[in-house]
Amino acid sequence: YWCQHWVHWTIAHWHAAVWLDETQVEYTGTYQPGRKVRRRDEEEVLEKHLVPSFKSGRISVSCWAAVIHGSQTPLV
Repeated sequence: YWCQHWVHWTIAHWHAAVWLDETQVEYTGTYQPGRKVRRRDEEEVLEKHLVPSFKSGRISVSCWAAVIHGSQTPLV
């Protein structure tokens, strides 16, 4: 186990340890910034309301941070 491997560490060792982590969050929904057009089901889709797009629609955000005894980095 992890805790048994480090059981011999002193308080000074733990105060010098740096803990860091990173994560990535991805949104794959139907988020589409920009103009919205509403129409009834029976209405025709008009060419003037269409905008060509080659985007996947996915949005991702990566976050990274570290902590050490008495201090921390900003969330990046």
